[in-house]
Amino acid sequence: MHRPVNVLDFIETIKRTNEIKKHSFPIGLRSTFITGFPGETEEQHALLKETLLNEELFIRIGVLPYSQEAGTKAAELPNQLPPDVIKRRYDELFKIQNEIAYRFNKTLLGNIEEVIIDEVQNDFLVARTRYDFPEVDCSVIIPQVGKKNSRKKSSMHKQYDIKIGDIVRCKLTEAGADG
Repeated sequence: MHRPVNVLDFIETIKRTNEIKKHSFPIGLRSTFITGFPGETEEQHALLKETLLNEELFIRIGVLPYSQEAGTKAAELPNQLPPDVIKRRYDELFKIQNEIAYRFNKTLLGNIEEVIIDEVQNDFLVARTRYDFPEVDCSVIIPQVGKKNSRKKSSMHKQYDIKIGDIVRCKLTEAGADG
């Protein structure tokens, strides 16, 4: 992608940013990684895995498998990796992605967080925290308020006039790994 970067400088920048955020407004760093790019070595892939697992640099990561696209400079690069290697590396990083999400989600347990409503269903609301991107990251499921065995079910969104886009406060009581 023609973005020369020194990996160690990048890691140090993220570490400094994480130190700053401890003393300010709660923020979460995220990044997206393409795996299987032409010329990517096993050593580079292993370093990325180790760094993501052990450094706790990000609260969310995205992972995409490299795909050779006609007409791009990357498609003409030497050392194109075989599809099975790209898939294996993607699968490994996807697993790490879920571990990172779960690790961070556990830190939110018991917190009362502002969430934005993305979906309104009869029995529950689907929302996300300030740390999550819609349709990509984790969701917060808010169950319907009211009696489960009531014959006349009143949906929470009708009871409280909650609609898509509203920001509400809720206590986070469970943590999952996948978005």
